Amino acid sequence: MLHDERGQAFQIMVVLIAISIFITIYAWWQTRPQEKISILDASFEKKELAPGQSTILTVKIKNKSDTLNASDVSVVITPSDPHISVGDGTLVIPAFASGEERSPKFSIAIAPEALEGKYKIEVRTSAESPFKGDTKDIYITVKA
Repeated sequence: MLHDERGQAFQIMVVLIAISIFITIYAWWQTRPQEKISILDASFEKKELAPGQSTILTVKIKNKSDTLNASDVSVVITPSDPHISVGDGTLVIPAFASGEERSPKFSIAIAPEALEGKYKIEVRTSAESPFKGDTKDIYITVKA
């Protein structure tokens, strides 16, 4: 009987150690440094437009790495509606230094036949491995 109790105690100890190791690894995984091209801000010169008007969208991005330079960084602007158009919706930055910030600008136009409402525009970054991109939805209001 004493042998069984020691065996159970040993099994419990092994399970507790395994859980402790798992929690430690998971905590590290969640807080590890990640190489990322982040969208810090995306804003319009004018947030409210009438049909037929245009504005400038400025996207503030940052290379969040402390040590790695990124290459072939893309900033892509994708309107959710055909009544919203982007002059050149993709910008490629060939070299983006660690810690660097940039603020590319995009021309946004509202079609003359656009209806009143709030329109979503997706802003997305991407880069070559090991970098991760970022996505942000922003909205522009059309009022007649």
